[in-house]
Amino acid sequence: MPVFFKFRFLVADGCGHLVGKLLFRLTAGVYYLNQLQKQNIIAPLFQFAGAGSVALRANVRQRSKGYAVFANAEYDLNDKLTAIAGIRWSRDEKSIQQTNGMYGNLDPLEPFKGYERDYKIPVGATLGENEFTDATAGGLNKFGKNLWSAKFELDYKPSEGTLIYASVNRGVKAPGYNNGLVSIGLPFSEYYFKPERLMAYEVGLKSNIFGRMGNISVSSFYYDYKDYHAISFIGVGSFITNNDAKLYGLEADISLKPVRGLTIQVNGGLLHSKLYDAANAAQIVDDREMPIAPSWTISGLVRYDFDVDGKRVGFQLDGRARDAFFNNPGNDTAAKVPSYGILNGNLDISDSDGKYKFSIGVKNIFDKRYKTSIFLLNGVAGYRYGFYAPPRWVTAEFSVNF
Repeated sequence: MPVFFKFRFLVADGCGHLVGKLLFRLTAGVYYLNQLQKQNIIAPLFQFAGAGSVALRANVRQRSKGYAVFANAEYDLNDKLTAIAGIRWSRDEKSIQQTNGMYGNLDPLEPFKGYERDYKIPVGATLGENEFTDATAGGLNKFGKNLWSAKFELDYKPSEGTLIYASVNRGVKAPGYNNGLVSIGLPFSEYYFKPERLMAYEVGLKSNIFGRMGNISVSSFYYDYKDYHAISFIGVGSFITNNDAKLYGLEADISLKPVRGLTIQVNGGLLHSKLYDAANAAQIVDDREMPIAPSWTISGLVRYDFDVDGKRVGFQLDGRARDAFFNNPGNDTAAKVPSYGILNGNLDISDSDGKYKFSIGVKNIFDKRYKTSIFLLNGVAGYRYGFYAPPRWVTAEFSVNF
C-alpha cells in the first residue's frame, strides 16, 4: 500500500512575487506490505512405474511484512542542467513454516489417482521429509532485514530535443527462503538466501538530431552485483543461490520517417556478463555467463501508411533475433537455448477518423521452430523440459473506438 507526496517549489523575485520558474521538485512516500502466502503442492514421479512410483509433496505457509520510506528530488542547477537524487529505506520481515517430503503410494495400479484435483490425496510411507518450522529450525525460519537503495543522476539538455545523462544507482532485492519442492535433507542453513545488491552505472543520449525525420537513443551500462539471486533447478523445484556477478553492454534505438507515411525503427543491444563461482550439473565450480543473457539482440520494423478512397491503409514488416543463451547458472550444454530470428507481417485498414479498424497478420512467416526456454531436472533421472514458441499463425482483428 504505497502513499505518495509531491512538492514543488517556485522561484520568487525580490518583492516576493512568483516568477513561475520551477527549480525544485520533491516526491516522497511510504510503503507497507502484509502478505500471507500458502502453497500446497503434490508432484507424482514415475507414475507408471507401479510400486516404484513416488510423490513429492510440500505444504508451505509464509508471512511477509515490508515497510519503506522513500524520497526523490530534482533540482535545476541552471537552464540546461538538472541534478536528481533519491533514497529508499526498507525493512523486510519473513517467517516460514514448511513441511516437504517424498512419499510412496498406496495403490501401485492407480498411484496418486486424482492428484490433479486434490493435493490432499492419501499417500503411502514417508521415504524422506524436511520439517522447517518453529519447532525444528531453531529460529532460522524467520528474519528481519534493513535495506537501503539510492540513486544520483545528472541530466544535461544542450538543446531542445536532446538529453545527455549519467546515473549511479544502488539497488537491492530482499532476501528470502527457498521453499516448495526443495531437496530432501536440505540443511536448515541453506533455506535462506541473502539480499541481492547492485551498483548500476549508466550514461546515455536521447536526441531528435534528425528533426522531424526521427530520433536516436544510445546508452551504455555497467552492473556490479553482490549476492546476485541465481535461480536453478534442483530435483523438480527451483532453488536460489547467491553469486557475485558483473555485466556491461550497449543499447541503441533509432526511429526514422524519411518520407511521408514511411516509418523505420531499429533497436539492438550488446551484452557481456560473468557469474562467479557457479556450479554446473557435474558440481564443477567455475565462472560462467549469467543466465538468460544473450550476447546480442536486435529487432526492427518497417511500416508504410497511405490513404486510398477515404481509408487509411498500412503495411508492416517487423522482426526480431537474438543470440543463444544459457537458461541456468551452471551453463550446462543441455540448458543452452539456441539463437533464432523471426519475421512477422501485417496489413490494416481503417476509416479516416480511426473509429473502425480491420487488420490481418502473419506471425512467424517462415514457420521458424525455436525454443524460448529449457529447464534441467538433473535430480530426476537427468530429465529436462522446455518450451517452443508458436509456429506460423494467422491473426485477424476488428476494433471499434468509441
